[in-house]
Amino acid sequence: MEWGITEAQALQACYDRGFDFGGLYEIYHRASCWCCPFQRIDELRKLRKHHPELWEKLMELDRRALAQFGTGPLGQFKQNWSVKRLDTRFAEEDGQTG
Repeated sequence: MEWGITEAQALQACYDRGFDFGGLYEIYHRASCWCCPFQRIDELRKLRKHHPELWEKLMELDRRALAQFGTGPLGQFKQNWSVKRLDTRFAEEDGQTG
């Protein structure tokens, strides 16, 4: 907003100049750190679907945090949520098992 343009206009200006960000904005609302716990649930769902290798790394980080810190706040990906719990939820939504 500082330059008087919207986020969509800024993105279009980048596209017009040949920057496509590897197609990330065709999948995600925002491109940020893939392991950020402050992402929207839908962004995490897309990460699992479109980047399973990163999702698996996130699952491993989740396992390590739980092993090191237990079930307290430091051992949780989001408050009262683990990546494993999100994985189970997304699998159920997709009609997958486990």
